[in-house]
Amino acid sequence: MEQQQQQQQQQQEETDEVSASSHRILQEPQITAQHVRSDGTTLAVEIESALSEKESQSVQALATCQRRYFGKSHFEVRSFGEGEGGNNCTFLSPTLQIVLPG
Repeated sequence: MEQQQQQQQQQQEETDEVSASSHRILQEPQITAQHVRSDGTTLAVEIESALSEKESQSVQALATCQRRYFGKSHFEVRSFGEGEGGNNCTFLSPTLQIVLPG
């Protein structure tokens, strides 16, 4: 009986060690830069520690998948012309809420 308890305790300690080493503790997200137009309107902010490395890789894989399988319904190429955004947008919000909740 005592030997079984020791084995269970050792297994739990090993599980805790693996769990602690495989999960990066996220820092609190922080705004590191703010890009403001001349009239004072905020255009964009840079946020540090918003996602873990694993979460970032998941988002990138999801974006690649959406472009491949959904095409123009979830992806838009925007030119750098006058008054245009000039970037490629992948619309992940609806899919993220389904695939990666929380």
